[in-house]
Amino acid sequence: MMENINLLPLLTILIALSTVNFCIFFYFDLLQPTVSFFSVMTISLFLGVLNIKRWNLFVSSETSLIVIFGMLAFAGGAVFAHYCSCKKKAADINTLNRIKLGAYDIPWQFIFLCTIVVLILAYFSFREMYDLSVQLGNHEGVRNMIKTLRFPLEQGKIHFSRMNSYRNMISMVIATSFLYFFINNLVAEKKIVLKHFLLVLPIIAVFPFFVMSTGRRSIVHFIICGIVLASIILQQKNGATHKTRMKIVKLLAIAGVIAVGIYFAMGFLTGKVSVGGRDPLTIISHYGGLSVPALEQYITSVHSENQYIMQNTMMGVYGNLNSLGFHLESGKDFLPFVSFQGTDSITTNVYTVFYRLLADYSIPGLLLIMFLFGAILTYSYDYLKYTDAPGMLAVYAYFGYIPFFLFIDDQFMGLFRTRTIYFVIILVAFIYVLRKRYFHLDLKNDAS
Repeated sequence: MMENINLLPLLTILIALSTVNFCIFFYFDLLQPTVSFFSVMTISLFLGVLNIKRWNLFVSSETSLIVIFGMLAFAGGAVFAHYCSCKKKAADINTLNRIKLGAYDIPWQFIFLCTIVVLILAYFSFREMYDLSVQLGNHEGVRNMIKTLRFPLEQGKIHFSRMNSYRNMISMVIATSFLYFFINNLVAEKKIVLKHFLLVLPIIAVFPFFVMSTGRRSIVHFIICGIVLASIILQQKNGATHKTRMKIVKLLAIAGVIAVGIYFAMGFLTGKVSVGGRDPLTIISHYGGLSVPALEQYITSVHSENQYIMQNTMMGVYGNLNSLGFHLESGKDFLPFVSFQGTDSITTNVYTVFYRLLADYSIPGLLLIMFLFGAILTYSYDYLKYTDAPGMLAVYAYFGYIPFFLFIDDQFMGLFRTRTIYFVIILVAFIYVLRKRYFHLDLKNDAS
């Protein structure tokens, strides 16, 4: 009998109530991974409810239970890490020793050098992508380059060179580092001066890479990176006080508006958004509100078993094995589309984090991995709020989008690839070297 009841509204209410409870439990820390995950999932479900009849969206009891227990497993790991590893240490340091912030006085010549390097790397990536688009039939110039490349990329018919990946990685290392330097100096010195704006130049220079990603998530990820950096550095300096939390709420509100605006702008630029008479809420609902109903279609459909173990989550490992001469078929970065037909029709290939975990590990494995996700992210977040570790802070902030995007897809297992290792090592080393040469303590802040 329950199989015929649409539980999407009830599921939305339950997750919303859980969000409120965890928000209270974690003292209204909106960037705490559990609070972030539950909040965006609540918004996603609510958007689905608004369009139940329009797109004939349905969620059964089986899917609801998987979503509920999967999310609670994540929260359980977070609570475990918070209590067992972090809470006592955080409380002690918060009352006794706040971190003494300093500023980075980086020479303008070095800033300009980094900016030029990023722009040169962007040019070479542009040439590679433009030449490839011409081979695929682009005869309309630069403005049609992204549109020409996007669909073959999503279908896995074309791939960029390894050098393109390395150029992107080096540029993101430079941009992420200077984003950290910029935010750290603003918080430490409490004022905006010309030298702060110089630090923004390498960040601006990386913008072409966001456009050339052919999507929009990369720039939203970078905005989240900035918010995570600002919130943690503020808490390092002032402690996890009510005043600090209110500043973070304001930052999130401003960043949210900016992110939505950029998301739409990048959508038009890359050809992924075509208004066609649709209002903004419909467009947002399309990209944000279909993941759980799509998961429902996967769970209730007949699908083939994986040919190899961990095929959908360890694609980076499979790619490395294939580069060594193996011929293994890995999962796809872009999942298959499903359609919904109500008064209007719509398609999506977004299934939440649970799709890949179910496909590779079944329900027990899903629950265990979600528990570990919650524990690792929460431990890292709590640790960095009370520890002066700038390199690791930049790494965590760069991947700080993970809890915000679990409602779309698995964001964690895909990091198990050599590119992630290279990125982390280079980012930490780059910040370490510049800290040794150009960092000085803010004596005025120390005295206070």
